Amino acid sequence: MPRTASHKLAGSYIVATTSCKLPDLLKLTEAVAGETVGTGLYRGAKARITVVGRNQGSLQFRIGASKAMMTFRVNVERAQGGSRLTSRITAFRTNQSMFLGLIPSGPKQLVGWNFYSNFMANLADSLYELDPEADVEIIEQPG
Repeated sequence: MPRTASHKLAGSYIVATTSCKLPDLLKLTEAVAGETVGTGLYRGAKARITVVGRNQGSLQFRIGASKAMMTFRVNVERAQGGSRLTSRITAFRTNQSMFLGLIPSGPKQLVGWNFYSNFMANLADSLYELDPEADVEIIEQPG
């Protein structure tokens, strides 16, 4: 899915520094993704967040059933005193309301944003439960 469009939220991410170990952080991230629900998908499509790739320090996720609405990656690495987690949207789709099928009549919507936003919030909550001293920040920015 090539990234041909831009959107005011497409650069959004979560960044966290925690005392958790890397394997535990990856397991937590995968569990949170599996439990996260959202709304507002393209044409009412049903979807969930699924893992589509993994390696020692990252997980690649897809939001969508048969067709990916958005993909994002979560990376974890060693940091002083623990681990650092970051996420990044790697591909996305936008949707825009049209008047008479031709004239744009509203702002572009980032398809799957609700899922990704809920995922980041749920991950932040879970990190605080696991490590009350964790430093977690959710950044919403253009991309």
